[in-house]
Amino acid sequence: MAQPPAYERGPNLISYAGENPAAPYNPAFIEAELNNIMATLSVLLANILTIQRDDTKLANGSVHPDAFSSSALLLLAAGAGSPKGPWVTATLYEVGDLVEQTGQTYVSLVDHLSGVFATDLAAVKWMAFKTPGTAVTITPPAGMTATTAQAAVDEFDARLDAQRNFARDHALGVIAL
Repeated sequence: MAQPPAYERGPNLISYAGENPAAPYNPAFIEAELNNIMATLSVLLANILTIQRDDTKLANGSVHPDAFSSSALLLLAAGAGSPKGPWVTATLYEVGDLVEQTGQTYVSLVDHLSGVFATDLAAVKWMAFKTPGTAVTITPPAGMTATTAQAAVDEFDARLDAQRNFARDHALGVIAL
């Protein structure tokens, strides 16, 4: 599925209303703004459907070999891995062994005798298998400040709610200009 079109912010409706007090409501501007939002949101929602089930788990078939790094593919080829508990120095580890170190799970990429964990990690003997709490970082689109995917969704939702409220309130004559 294609990436969503970039959200193109239309004219500032509040500025327009201030500059045009005799005709503060321009339905064409509001319609265009809502259409821009809908164009981006519709593709985002369609894309989410391809990767997430209704129970919020990954969609069946959404993970494929191209989604894995070569290190992860090596781990899969080596087997499911063998949990070893906390990392210990002077221990023989084999490819696929899983250890815990400072709250992080690592998988052994090579057979080796452990030394200093930081040295072994720098020598690419270990790969972080799971990073708790890591957010997916993004480059924010123009006009957005979010730097993680979740923050972008939250920011987009807040903007959409504000625009819906503005349009609703204006249609009801609640906004006093």
